[in-house]
Amino acid sequence: MRRLGALVLCGLLAAMGASRAAERLDDKIATQADPGQQYALYLPDGASARTPLLIVLDPRGRGAMARDLVLDGARARGWAVMSSWQSRSDTQEGITLRALDALLRESARVPHDPKRVYLAGMSGTAKTLWVVQPVLRDRIAGLIGSGGARPPELPALQGAPPFFGFAGTTDFNFQEMRALDDALAGTPHRLRVFDGPHGWPASDGFVQAIAWMDLQAMRAQRIPRDETLIDARMRTCAQEATPDPLDRWRELDACVRDLDGLRDTAPLRAQAAALAASADVQRLRKLEARLRDEEARQRKRFDEWRTRFGARFVEGREQPPPSHATTVRELRIASLRKRAADADPRIAQSARRQLAWMHAGAASYLPPTFADDAQRLAELKRLADATAPP
Repeated sequence: MRRLGALVLCGLLAAMGASRAAERLDDKIATQADPGQQYALYLPDGASARTPLLIVLDPRGRGAMARDLVLDGARARGWAVMSSWQSRSDTQEGITLRALDALLRESARVPHDPKRVYLAGMSGTAKTLWVVQPVLRDRIAGLIGSGGARPPELPALQGAPPFFGFAGTTDFNFQEMRALDDALAGTPHRLRVFDGPHGWPASDGFVQAIAWMDLQAMRAQRIPRDETLIDARMRTCAQEATPDPLDRWRELDACVRDLDGLRDTAPLRAQAAALAASADVQRLRKLEARLRDEEARQRKRFDEWRTRFGARFVEGREQPPPSHATTVRELRIASLRKRAADADPRIAQSARRQLAWMHAGAASYLPPTFADDAQRLAELKRLADATAPP
Protein backbone atom coordinates (compact mmCIF):
# COMPACT_ATOMS: atom_id res chain seq x y z
CA MET A 1 0.00 0.00 0.00
CA ARG A 2 2.82 2.40 0.88
CA ARG A 3 4.51 1.60 -2.43
CA LEU A 4 1.24 2.28 -4.29
CA GLY A 5 0.86 5.59 -2.44
CA ALA A 6 4.41 6.54 -3.30
CA LEU A 7 3.82 5.72 -6.95
CA VAL A 8 0.65 7.84 -7.00
CA LEU A 9 2.48 10.76 -5.38
CA CYS A 10 5.36 10.44 -7.85
CA GLY A 11 2.85 10.41 -10.68
CA LEU A 12 1.17 13.58 -9.42
CA LEU A 13 4.50 15.34 -8.99
CA ALA A 14 5.58 14.27 -12.45
CA ALA A 15 2.34 15.55 -13.94
CA MET A 16 2.72 18.87 -12.13
CA GLY A 17 6.31 19.12 -13.32
CA ALA A 18 5.31 18.39 -16.90
CA SER A 19 2.57 21.02 -16.74
CA ARG A 20 4.98 23.60 -15.27
CA ALA A 21 7.56 22.70 -17.91
CA ALA A 22 5.01 23.31 -20.67
CA GLU A 23 4.28 26.85 -19.53
CA ARG A 24 6.35 29.74 -20.86
CA LEU A 25 8.22 32.33 -18.79
CA ASP A 26 10.33 35.02 -20.49
CA ASP A 27 11.81 37.88 -18.49
CA LYS A 28 12.30 40.34 -21.34
CA ILE A 29 10.90 40.32 -24.86
CA ALA A 30 11.08 43.27 -27.26
CA THR A 31 7.82 44.12 -28.99
CA GLN A 32 7.85 43.51 -32.70
CA ALA A 33 6.60 46.98 -33.65
CA ASP A 34 8.91 48.87 -31.27
CA PRO A 35 12.04 47.12 -29.92
CA GLY A 36 12.38 49.93 -27.38
CA GLN A 37 9.32 48.55 -25.59
CA GLN A 38 9.86 45.29 -23.70
CA TYR A 39 7.77 43.08 -21.48
CA ALA A 40 7.96 40.02 -19.24
CA LEU A 41 5.70 37.19 -20.35
CA TYR A 42 3.87 34.30 -18.77
CA LEU A 43 1.89 31.83 -20.88
CA PRO A 44 0.08 28.93 -19.23
CA ASP A 45 0.23 25.45 -20.64
CA GLY A 46 -2.22 25.17 -23.53
CA ALA A 47 -2.72 28.93 -23.98
CA SER A 48 -5.30 29.51 -26.67
CA ALA A 49 -7.90 31.90 -28.04
CA ARG A 50 -9.88 31.34 -24.82
CA THR A 51 -7.07 32.35 -22.44
CA PRO A 52 -7.60 35.61 -20.48
CA LEU A 53 -4.74 38.13 -20.69
CA LEU A 54 -3.57 40.46 -17.91
CA ILE A 55 -1.38 43.44 -18.88
CA VAL A 56 0.54 44.81 -15.88
CA LEU A 57 1.86 48.38 -15.70
CA ASP A 58 4.23 48.69 -12.76
CA PRO A 59 4.94 52.31 -11.70
CA ARG A 60 8.71 51.69 -11.85
CA GLY A 61 8.71 49.48 -14.93
CA ARG A 62 9.79 46.38 -13.00
CA GLY A 63 8.54 43.98 -15.64
CA ALA A 64 9.67 40.62 -14.23
CA MET A 65 8.94 41.54 -10.60
CA ALA A 66 5.38 42.63 -11.39
CA ARG A 67 4.77 39.56 -13.52
CA ASP A 68 5.98 37.30 -10.72
CA LEU A 69 3.70 39.12 -8.28
CA VAL A 70 0.61 38.05 -10.24
CA LEU A 71 1.98 34.64 -11.22
CA ASP A 72 0.25 32.55 -8.54
CA GLY A 73 -3.13 33.97 -9.48
CA ALA A 74 -2.47 33.58 -13.20
CA ARG A 75 -1.39 29.97 -12.78
CA ALA A 76 -4.38 29.13 -10.61
CA ARG A 77 -6.86 30.40 -13.21
CA GLY A 78 -4.94 29.82 -16.45
CA TRP A 79 -4.35 33.46 -17.39
CA ALA A 80 -1.57 34.85 -19.59
CA VAL A 81 0.46 37.85 -18.36
CA MET A 82 2.37 40.63 -20.14
CA SER A 83 4.22 43.03 -17.81
CA SER A 84 5.82 46.21 -19.14
CA TRP A 85 9.42 47.26 -18.50
CA GLN A 86 8.70 50.84 -19.65
CA SER A 87 5.60 51.88 -17.65
CA ARG A 88 6.22 54.72 -15.19
CA SER A 89 4.48 56.78 -12.52
CA ASP A 90 5.24 60.33 -11.33
CA THR A 91 6.44 61.38 -14.77
CA GLN A 92 4.89 62.17 -18.13
CA GLU A 93 1.82 59.99 -18.51
CA GLY A 94 2.60 59.58 -22.19
CA ILE A 95 5.43 57.20 -21.24
CA THR A 96 2.95 54.72 -19.76
CA LEU A 97 0.46 55.29 -22.57
CA ARG A 98 3.13 54.37 -25.12
CA ALA A 99 4.04 51.27 -23.11
CA LEU A 100 0.40 50.18 -22.95
CA ASP A 101 -0.16 50.83 -26.64
CA ALA A 102 2.92 48.75 -27.49
CA LEU A 103 1.71 45.81 -25.40
CA LEU A 104 -1.81 45.97 -26.82
CA ARG A 105 -0.34 45.80 -30.32
CA GLU A 106 2.03 43.03 -29.31
CA SER A 107 -0.81 41.03 -27.77
CA ALA A 108 -1.80 39.97 -31.30
CA ARG A 109 1.23 37.65 -31.11
CA VAL A 110 0.17 36.20 -27.73
CA PRO A 111 -2.58 33.56 -27.68
CA HIS A 112 -5.50 34.98 -25.70
CA ASP A 113 -9.20 35.80 -25.75
CA PRO A 114 -9.49 39.35 -27.19
CA LYS A 115 -12.72 39.83 -25.24
CA ARG A 116 -11.00 39.07 -21.93
CA VAL A 117 -8.10 41.52 -21.70
CA TYR A 118 -7.49 43.03 -18.25
CA LEU A 119 -5.24 45.86 -17.08
CA ALA A 120 -3.46 46.27 -13.73
CA GLY A 121 -1.64 49.31 -12.36
CA MET A 122 -0.37 50.79 -9.12
CA SER A 123 -0.26 54.40 -7.93
CA GLY A 124 0.08 56.64 -11.01
CA THR A 125 -0.31 53.76 -13.45
CA ALA A 126 -3.52 52.73 -11.65
CA LYS A 127 -4.84 56.22 -12.36
CA THR A 128 -3.81 55.86 -16.00
CA LEU A 129 -6.13 52.85 -16.30
CA TRP A 130 -9.09 55.21 -15.89
CA VAL A 131 -7.67 57.65 -18.43
CA VAL A 132 -7.60 54.99 -21.14
CA GLN A 133 -10.76 53.16 -20.04
CA PRO A 134 -13.23 55.20 -22.15
CA VAL A 135 -11.07 54.78 -25.27
CA LEU A 136 -10.54 51.05 -24.70
CA ARG A 137 -14.04 50.37 -23.41
CA ASP A 138 -14.74 47.68 -26.01
CA ARG A 139 -11.36 45.99 -25.51
CA ILE A 140 -10.96 45.85 -21.73
CA ALA A 141 -12.90 43.36 -19.60
CA GLY A 142 -11.74 44.58 -16.19
CA LEU A 143 -9.30 46.74 -14.21
CA ILE A 144 -7.13 45.99 -11.17
CA GLY A 145 -5.76 49.05 -9.38
CA SER A 146 -3.68 49.45 -6.23
CA GLY A 147 -3.03 52.69 -4.36
CA GLY A 148 -4.36 55.02 -7.04
CA ALA A 149 -7.97 55.92 -7.83
CA ARG A 150 -9.73 57.53 -10.76
CA PRO A 151 -8.45 61.11 -11.29
CA PRO A 152 -11.13 63.62 -10.21
CA GLU A 153 -10.55 65.83 -13.26
CA LEU A 154 -11.90 63.15 -15.62
CA PRO A 155 -15.47 63.46 -16.96
CA ALA A 156 -18.32 61.77 -15.11
CA LEU A 157 -17.89 58.01 -14.93
CA GLN A 158 -19.98 56.03 -17.39
CA GLY A 159 -19.92 52.34 -18.21
CA ALA A 160 -17.07 51.27 -15.91
CA PRO A 161 -15.82 47.69 -16.28
CA PRO A 162 -15.46 45.38 -13.26
CA PHE A 163 -12.88 46.86 -10.91
CA PHE A 164 -10.84 45.19 -8.17
CA GLY A 165 -8.98 47.67 -5.99
CA PHE A 166 -6.30 47.41 -3.31
CA ALA A 167 -5.29 49.86 -0.60
CA GLY A 168 -2.83 49.57 2.25
CA THR A 169 -4.02 50.61 5.71
CA THR A 170 -1.32 53.31 5.85
CA ASP A 171 -1.37 54.21 2.14
CA PHE A 172 -1.64 57.98 1.69
CA ASN A 173 -4.11 57.24 -1.14
CA PHE A 174 -6.30 55.04 1.07
CA GLN A 175 -9.21 57.49 1.24
CA GLU A 176 -9.40 57.99 -2.51
CA MET A 177 -9.54 54.22 -2.99
CA ARG A 178 -12.36 53.97 -0.47
CA ALA A 179 -14.19 56.83 -2.22
CA LEU A 180 -13.79 55.13 -5.60
CA ASP A 181 -15.21 51.91 -4.20
CA ASP A 182 -18.26 53.85 -2.99
CA ALA A 183 -18.60 55.63 -6.35
CA LEU A 184 -18.70 52.34 -8.25
CA ALA A 185 -22.04 51.28 -6.78
CA GLY A 186 -23.98 49.64 -9.59
CA THR A 187 -20.78 48.36 -11.22
CA PRO A 188 -19.07 45.10 -10.20
CA HIS A 189 -16.42 46.28 -7.76
CA ARG A 190 -14.34 45.10 -4.84
CA LEU A 191 -11.82 46.77 -2.52
CA ARG A 192 -9.37 44.67 -0.56
CA VAL A 193 -7.53 46.47 2.24
CA PHE A 194 -4.20 45.00 3.29
CA ASP A 195 -1.91 45.86 6.19
CA GLY A 196 0.85 48.07 4.87
CA PRO A 197 1.83 51.29 3.09
CA HIS A 198 1.45 52.57 -0.47
CA GLY A 199 2.27 49.80 -2.92
CA TRP A 200 1.21 46.55 -4.51
CA PRO A 201 -0.42 43.89 -2.32
CA ALA A 202 1.25 40.54 -1.71
CA SER A 203 0.81 37.83 -4.34
CA ASP A 204 -2.19 36.30 -2.55
CA GLY A 205 -4.08 39.50 -3.33
CA PHE A 206 -3.80 38.75 -7.04
CA VAL A 207 -4.94 35.17 -6.49
CA GLN A 208 -8.13 36.69 -5.11
CA ALA A 209 -8.41 39.46 -7.73
CA ILE A 210 -7.99 37.14 -10.72
CA ALA A 211 -10.45 34.59 -9.33
CA TRP A 212 -12.88 37.47 -8.70
CA MET A 213 -12.60 38.58 -12.33
CA ASP A 214 -13.46 35.04 -13.40
CA LEU A 215 -16.52 35.16 -11.13
CA GLN A 216 -17.62 38.39 -12.81
CA ALA A 217 -17.17 36.78 -16.23
CA MET A 218 -19.42 33.93 -15.08
CA ARG A 219 -22.04 36.36 -13.80
CA ALA A 220 -21.94 38.11 -17.18
CA GLN A 221 -22.19 34.70 -18.90
CA ARG A 222 -18.94 35.29 -20.77
CA ILE A 223 -17.52 31.96 -19.60
CA PRO A 224 -19.08 28.72 -18.31
CA ARG A 225 -19.80 28.45 -14.60
CA ASP A 226 -17.04 26.92 -12.49
CA GLU A 227 -18.97 25.39 -9.61
CA THR A 228 -15.78 24.65 -7.68
CA LEU A 229 -14.76 28.31 -7.73
CA ILE A 230 -18.27 29.47 -6.84
CA ASP A 231 -18.47 27.01 -3.94
CA ALA A 232 -15.05 28.12 -2.68
CA ARG A 233 -16.19 31.76 -2.62
CA MET A 234 -19.40 30.76 -0.83
CA ARG A 235 -17.43 28.86 1.82
CA THR A 236 -15.13 31.83 2.34
CA CYS A 237 -18.14 34.08 2.88
CA ALA A 238 -19.57 31.70 5.45
CA GLN A 239 -16.28 31.23 7.29
CA GLU A 240 -14.90 34.78 7.37
CA ALA A 241 -15.48 36.12 10.86
CA THR A 242 -13.39 39.18 11.63
CA PRO A 243 -14.08 40.52 15.14
CA ASP A 244 -14.47 44.04 13.72
CA PRO A 245 -18.20 44.55 12.97
CA LEU A 246 -17.67 47.17 10.23
CA ASP A 247 -15.11 45.02 8.43
CA ARG A 248 -17.45 42.04 8.72
CA TRP A 249 -20.31 44.06 7.23
CA ARG A 250 -18.10 45.06 4.30
CA GLU A 251 -17.10 41.42 3.77
CA LEU A 252 -20.74 40.30 3.73
CA ASP A 253 -21.72 43.12 1.40
CA ALA A 254 -18.93 42.09 -0.99
CA CYS A 255 -20.06 38.45 -0.80
CA VAL A 256 -23.60 39.40 -1.79
CA ARG A 257 -22.34 41.36 -4.80
CA ASP A 258 -19.87 38.65 -5.83
CA LEU A 259 -22.35 35.78 -5.70
CA ASP A 260 -25.52 37.50 -6.85
CA GLY A 261 -26.95 35.41 -9.68
CA LEU A 262 -24.62 32.50 -8.91
CA ARG A 263 -25.94 31.35 -5.53
CA ASP A 264 -28.78 32.11 -3.13
CA THR A 265 -27.46 35.16 -1.29
CA ALA A 266 -30.56 35.82 0.83
CA PRO A 267 -28.96 34.59 4.11
CA LEU A 268 -25.84 36.68 3.49
CA ARG A 269 -27.97 39.69 2.57
CA ALA A 270 -29.95 39.35 5.81
CA GLN A 271 -26.76 39.16 7.88
CA ALA A 272 -25.38 42.24 6.13
CA ALA A 273 -28.58 44.21 6.69
CA ALA A 274 -28.63 43.33 10.39
CA LEU A 275 -25.01 44.37 10.83
CA ALA A 276 -25.51 47.61 8.89
CA ALA A 277 -28.25 48.62 11.33
CA SER A 278 -26.26 47.70 14.44
CA ALA A 279 -25.03 50.36 16.86
CA ASP A 280 -21.42 49.17 16.53
CA VAL A 281 -21.35 49.57 12.76
CA GLN A 282 -23.05 52.97 12.95
CA ARG A 283 -20.50 54.13 15.53
CA LEU A 284 -17.53 52.93 13.48
CA ARG A 285 -18.86 54.51 10.29
CA LYS A 286 -19.14 57.85 12.09
CA LEU A 287 -15.57 57.45 13.33
CA GLU A 288 -14.33 56.71 9.81
CA ALA A 289 -16.19 59.74 8.45
CA ARG A 290 -14.57 61.95 11.10
CA LEU A 291 -11.11 60.58 10.33
CA ARG A 292 -11.69 61.05 6.59
CA ASP A 293 -12.56 64.71 7.18
CA GLU A 294 -9.49 65.16 9.37
CA GLU A 295 -7.26 63.73 6.65
CA ALA A 296 -8.80 66.10 4.09
CA ARG A 297 -8.17 69.08 6.37
CA GLN A 298 -4.57 68.00 6.91
CA ARG A 299 -3.98 67.82 3.16
CA LYS A 300 -5.35 71.33 2.81
CA ARG A 301 -3.09 72.45 5.65
CA PHE A 302 -0.08 70.89 3.93
CA ASP A 303 -0.98 72.50 0.59
CA GLU A 304 -1.15 75.92 2.25
CA TRP A 305 2.22 75.31 3.93
CA ARG A 306 3.70 74.21 0.60
CA THR A 307 2.58 77.47 -1.02
CA ARG A 308 4.30 79.51 1.70
CA PHE A 309 7.36 77.27 1.56
CA GLY A 310 7.71 77.81 -2.18
CA ALA A 311 7.36 81.61 -2.04
CA ARG A 312 10.98 82.63 -2.60
CA PHE A 313 10.19 86.29 -3.16
CA VAL A 314 7.53 88.51 -1.59
CA GLU A 315 7.21 92.06 -2.94
CA GLY A 316 10.60 91.69 -4.56
CA ARG A 317 12.35 90.57 -1.39
CA GLU A 318 13.92 87.15 -1.09
CA GLN A 319 12.26 85.05 1.60
CA PRO A 320 13.78 82.18 3.57
CA PRO A 321 11.68 79.03 3.98
CA PRO A 322 9.69 78.56 7.20
CA SER A 323 11.86 77.29 10.04
CA HIS A 324 11.67 73.64 10.97
CA ALA A 325 10.06 74.53 14.30
CA THR A 326 7.39 76.55 12.49
CA THR A 327 6.76 73.72 10.02
CA VAL A 328 6.42 71.11 12.77
CA ARG A 329 3.99 73.33 14.67
CA GLU A 330 1.86 74.33 11.67
CA LEU A 331 1.60 70.77 10.36
CA ARG A 332 0.89 69.35 13.84
CA ILE A 333 3.50 66.66 13.39
CA ALA A 334 4.04 65.96 17.10
CA SER A 335 0.32 65.35 17.58
CA LEU A 336 0.17 63.06 14.55
CA ARG A 337 3.14 61.01 15.72
CA LYS A 338 1.46 60.55 19.09
CA ARG A 339 -1.80 59.48 17.44
CA ALA A 340 0.11 57.08 15.20
CA ALA A 341 0.63 54.95 18.33
CA ASP A 342 -3.02 55.10 19.44
CA ALA A 343 -4.56 51.86 20.71
CA ASP A 344 -7.45 52.24 18.26
CA PRO A 345 -6.10 50.95 14.92
CA ARG A 346 -8.35 53.24 12.87
CA ILE A 347 -7.02 56.34 14.62
CA ALA A 348 -3.41 55.13 14.40
CA GLN A 349 -3.70 54.24 10.71
CA SER A 350 -5.28 57.60 9.89
CA ALA A 351 -2.42 59.46 11.57
CA ARG A 352 0.13 57.33 9.73
CA ARG A 353 -1.56 58.07 6.40
CA GLN A 354 -1.30 61.80 7.10
CA LEU A 355 2.37 61.48 7.99
CA ALA A 356 2.94 59.35 4.88
CA TRP A 357 1.38 62.01 2.64
CA MET A 358 3.72 64.70 3.98
CA HIS A 359 6.70 62.35 3.89
CA ALA A 360 6.08 61.54 0.22
CA GLY A 361 5.89 65.23 -0.59
CA ALA A 362 9.02 66.17 1.35
CA ALA A 363 11.10 63.16 0.32
CA SER A 364 10.05 62.64 -3.31
CA TYR A 365 7.72 65.12 -4.96
CA LEU A 366 8.98 68.53 -3.79
CA PRO A 367 12.82 68.26 -3.92
CA PRO A 368 13.07 68.43 -7.75
CA THR A 369 11.26 71.79 -7.63
CA PHE A 370 13.99 73.23 -5.40
CA ALA A 371 17.03 71.52 -6.88
CA ASP A 372 18.93 74.84 -6.94
CA ASP A 373 17.94 75.94 -3.40
CA ALA A 374 20.16 74.27 -0.80
CA GLN A 375 18.35 75.87 2.14
CA ARG A 376 14.94 74.63 1.07
CA LEU A 377 16.30 71.19 0.24
CA ALA A 378 17.75 70.98 3.75
CA GLU A 379 14.39 71.94 5.28
CA LEU A 380 12.62 69.33 3.15
CA LYS A 381 15.08 66.73 4.37
CA ARG A 382 14.28 67.64 7.98
CA LEU A 383 10.55 67.43 7.26
CA ALA A 384 10.99 64.05 5.56
CA ASP A 385 12.84 62.76 8.62
CA ALA A 386 10.16 64.12 10.97
CA THR A 387 7.35 62.43 9.03
CA ALA A 388 9.09 59.12 8.30
CA PRO A 389 6.95 56.05 9.08
CA PRO A 390 6.92 55.34 12.84
